[in-house]
Order: sequence, then structure tokens, then C-alpha cells
Amino acid sequence: MLKKEFLDKVAENAGLYKYQAYMFWKAFEEVLIEELRQGEKIKIDCFGTFYTSESKEYKIINTIAKNSECQVPAQKRIRLKPSKIIKRKLNILMFIPINSFLQVCDYCLNRS
Repeated sequence: MLKKEFLDKVAENAGLYKYQAYMFWKAFEEVLIEELRQGEKIKIDCFGTFYTSESKEYKIINTIAKNSECQVPAQKRIRLKPSKIIKRKLNILMFIPINSFLQVCDYCLNRS
């Protein structure tokens, strides 16, 4: 799914105009990048936590031109640790129809 399609769905579900969804996205993106550059963690309840980690510096050896090495510097990488709630919603509701899910829950609760 492309960003445009994603924002169209968000606007439709939230009852917003498309430009409002786009403006929210731009503001969210700016704040996210600004805070992550400062080393802050950003926790969004029921969604997850954004944070950065440093990659290691490593060497690349070029096999075509022997004995030439290239150093790749360490870089910041963005990470997202999803919340337990979003993991459960994704794994349970995505693959199991709701009627089957309720039957499984009843079975698990009544199994003693």
C-alpha cells in the first residue's frame, strides 16, 4: 500500500478531508524525526514505541578489485516495538473469523 492510499483510507475512516490527513501525516513525521534525532523514545499507547539504535561500523571488501576495503560508518536506525494489543489484534483477528475466535475463547475459558 502506498502512502497516498493509506492516507485516503485514514481520511475516509476518520471522516476527514484528504488534505487534513496529509497535514496530520506531515506534522507526525516532523515531530517523530525531531524527537528521534534527540534520542527520545516515543510511546504511543495501544500502538507501540518508536526508538533508535546504532548500527555497527563494518568493512566491505571489494572482491573485483582485490585488496580494496571500504568502511561503512555506524548509522542510526529507526525501530518500532509494537504493543501487545496491536500484536494480538493482528495475529488473532486477521486469521480467525470472529465466530471461530469466540468459540476458541469459550473453549479455553471452560477448559478446567
